[in-house]
Amino acid sequence: MSSYSKSKLKTSYYHRESTQPMLRKTFHELQDKNARCFPDRDAFVFCESGVRISVKQFVDETNQLACDLVKLGLKPGERVCLWMGDGYEWMLLNSAAIRAGLITIELAELQSADRLRHIINKTECSVLFVGFSQYDQYKKLIQVTPDIKSATSTLSYVPSLRNIVTFDDDCPLLGCSIVMHAKQLQGRCGAEEDEFIQTLKNKVSVDDPYIITFISGSTGYPKPVVRTQRANIANLYASKRNAAANDGSIIKVLKLAGLGSYCHIYQTMLLTWGATLVWPRPTEDFSGALEAVEQEQCNFVVLFPQFLSQAVNQQNITSFDLSSLKRCWCTGNVFSEGNILNAIKLLCPNTVVMYGSNQVQDISIGDIMDTVENRIRVKTQVIHNCEVKITDTHRNIVPVNTRGEIWVRGPYLFQCYYGDRERTEKVKDACGWYYTGDLGQMEEDGRLVILGRKDDMIIKGTLNVYPAEITNHLGNHPKLKDAHVVPVPGEKLVNEICLCLVLKEKSTCTMDEMLEFLAGKVSPLRNPRYFLFFTNIPTMGLKVNRKAIIKEAVERLGLS
Repeated sequence: MSSYSKSKLKTSYYHRESTQPMLRKTFHELQDKNARCFPDRDAFVFCESGVRISVKQFVDETNQLACDLVKLGLKPGERVCLWMGDGYEWMLLNSAAIRAGLITIELAELQSADRLRHIINKTECSVLFVGFSQYDQYKKLIQVTPDIKSATSTLSYVPSLRNIVTFDDDCPLLGCSIVMHAKQLQGRCGAEEDEFIQTLKNKVSVDDPYIITFISGSTGYPKPVVRTQRANIANLYASKRNAAANDGSIIKVLKLAGLGSYCHIYQTMLLTWGATLVWPRPTEDFSGALEAVEQEQCNFVVLFPQFLSQAVNQQNITSFDLSSLKRCWCTGNVFSEGNILNAIKLLCPNTVVMYGSNQVQDISIGDIMDTVENRIRVKTQVIHNCEVKITDTHRNIVPVNTRGEIWVRGPYLFQCYYGDRERTEKVKDACGWYYTGDLGQMEEDGRLVILGRKDDMIIKGTLNVYPAEITNHLGNHPKLKDAHVVPVPGEKLVNEICLCLVLKEKSTCTMDEMLEFLAGKVSPLRNPRYFLFFTNIPTMGLKVNRKAIIKEAVERLGLS
């Protein structure tokens, strides 16, 4: 119980104080320290090619490329966008840009021309890096700015963009005025640029913004989240201390998520944990990841819903030696109890749920010393130096064990939505509290129980139905691979509940079977009215796209 509040709480407010000082090191300082302490340790391992990059090699190449970026004319504080396929070049560019005092914009590969144009203009991006993509980026760039092939150096549709740097030898835009190959960029700098980088090291503050990530919505433009060095670095440092008890052996991280949405997290693990990042061999199922764990003795992994579902449904999972895994954090959407239990049994005994958001990063984490029952029920403990409160819709703090809206305050909050004061002030109040948009409740010892997004709650007549109240009972169903609950229109403007199911390969199931399975577990008033079977659940990035599920469900059911 010592991990939690020592006195019983009466209201749902908890501040997790820490006796240890918060890490106040910059990116530059931590990277140089790792190069001194672990020069020969692998920073990256690529299982498919067998390539290994040491910490010293990575830092040396980072410094060289940072100087090249300065030679290109980029000044501290300018924005550069990484719109590339996953790979070493992405990590190197991200690292070099930060070292040069730039703000990196992390962008997923799949973007519409309209969104890409909006993002470049919104962030006033100076340089766009492209290449190694499975999509036709160059066709998209012509749609973004049709005058790209003209002789002008200022593009009318994206006037802030001075350079496009490609890594592709067959780029059809090479020869255009602002397009250059990465080879033209590298190795051009000299002593002047190197001296500038070394001088910059003493000027950069932990409170300086250094990265912009995007929260994608299924409608409208994504929101650009500006984060500072302290917010990311101190947060990951506290998270490891909170969940791994300073276990120095937690350093081999299995890389699963795309760098377009998760690069800054992996980069911070390299810095604050001295970690090695292991790239698994790409496979259609989870076997490549399991091979990497076995061969490279990975001891840490973060699982988003799609990866967790793949892992626990991998038929030959027991044939792999996964004993090296010491920690598994499940993050993203709310998970079913059955999937978490299966992860504990099949993947890693020390599996816990991590609760966070793009605006805060990690907020609370399950405790491996807690009971399995509490861990699968998504009971989490607030990380150090973080405040959490649960309120009603009028922002009044509610009593403990009462459902309400989750607010967070502390040093890990994002700085703002870039160039959008109005949207920033909608979620950050004058006292520094951030409204997460999530629902939860707080127990007497300060632990959080996460219930899901407020927008996901289904209002059925006078009932408030949380999807987890149904999906939590389905995790052990022998025929189910995945399940999601969404609202669909009912009679007299009342929502009805639709259960959307993905069956395991070669399995069949009926609505009557599902109702029989849920009998006695779910209140009859909360039973789904509709059942739909999907081949795959629609996703957006690493998260389930609920709006796409609802749209498809409404169409298939013929509702309006």
